[in-house]
Amino acid sequence: MRVSIFNEVILEKNIDLLAEKDYSIVASDGVGYEMGSKVLGIDLPHPRSFGTFPRALRTLAREKKILTWEKAIYKMTGLPAKILNLEKRGKIEKNNYADIVIFDPKELMDLSNYENPFNFSEGIKYVLINGKVVLKDEKILKKSAGKLLRKE
Repeated sequence: MRVSIFNEVILEKNIDLLAEKDYSIVASDGVGYEMGSKVLGIDLPHPRSFGTFPRALRTLAREKKILTWEKAIYKMTGLPAKILNLEKRGKIEKNNYADIVIFDPKELMDLSNYENPFNFSEGIKYVLINGKVVLKDEKILKKSAGKLLRKE
């Protein structure tokens, strides 16, 4: 008894216009899925659950050059952390939590689509969560090193 709804409610040109605004962030309301979960393959999620951030980097920074790479990444990390008042997150600084994604900008490609939403992106080499390597050479090493973040 699951229902998934995919709506196209915003024009791409409006996304491009909003992306340029200093106050806009890059975020997703996509659902998170645990790898190996029984839900994988049963549910049909929106592709954004697997490709939002690589897609935004590919389109806004690499292809359209609407944002610099630094500005695009800030809109995914530092600005949301600032808005949500998440201390020690969103910036690479001494004594901050090390949440880091290392990728090759030339190889970064979102592969998730409506027909195959579970496709992982390419070009992401390493992911560190709280300083622990959880993805290396496109292979998942740990289930999770993260924790639920709550605004105080």
